[in-house]
Amino acid sequence: MLKQKVAHKTIAHKIVTLLGLITWGIIIADSLFLAGKAQSENQPNAIAEEASYQSIESVNNFEPPERGAPSRTADGGSRGCGQMTLLIPADQGASTISENPTLFWYLNPTPDAPTKYRPINKLAVVLINDQEEEVYTEMIDAPSQASIISFQLPKSQSPVLEAGKWYNIFIGAYNQENPNIYEPCSSLSAWIKRQVLTNEQQQQLNIVSSDEERLQFYIQHEIWYDALATLAELIGQNPHNSTRNNQWIQMLESIELGGLANQPLLKPTQIVSNIDQTSNP
Repeated sequence: MLKQKVAHKTIAHKIVTLLGLITWGIIIADSLFLAGKAQSENQPNAIAEEASYQSIESVNNFEPPERGAPSRTADGGSRGCGQMTLLIPADQGASTISENPTLFWYLNPTPDAPTKYRPINKLAVVLINDQEEEVYTEMIDAPSQASIISFQLPKSQSPVLEAGKWYNIFIGAYNQENPNIYEPCSSLSAWIKRQVLTNEQQQQLNIVSSDEERLQFYIQHEIWYDALATLAELIGQNPHNSTRNNQWIQMLESIELGGLANQPLLKPTQIVSNIDQTSNP
């Protein structure tokens, strides 16, 4: 636990450097430490999956490292307060094969709560490697209305995610005008792994000729982040396609987040020149 706390304080120090706000550093450190402290030590069993993108029951069948499962919902209860939620299977990690995957989470910047906490207008995205070293930090603007945010990690000469390794994602929310006020439900955390395809899987992917086939490949092989990103891209190309919209509903229902399926889906935010990115030593 002490090691976790030191890692979280390192995150806070980086954010202070970015913002020049000592008070926000204290907030994010406390927030992330409390989120880590609340992690469960028990990993859920693998869930059976249906290898059809028309009828999806699960796309996750692997275990994150034995460090206690981070929470996909903001601190404030077993499912959080409903203000922030990562679109991933509950209390589990999820995989990608991308060097710079797209993350999805729901945010309601102005829920019913004391006005001193509202509205949320800034978000911090922090990535920690398996050595508990910060490898990426970014500050982005929060949307003004409740919506699902899609945020793509930056493309760069060196991959943000190294193949075969686990990373911890932290997302912190705050009000820039009141950084010294602790924001309830202010942080999210989850595991992400850049999966290494087998030779057979790579051959299958090489002959994929359409986004539809690519989506089916990701779902069949339980590559959650890329499946969700591909489906979101298809919906963006044709927002009124009922088949795609039903697939979106089914995917979120498969992870017990069907209640968020009708929230507005924002287009991916890709940061080409990020504020602070450090390579592994």
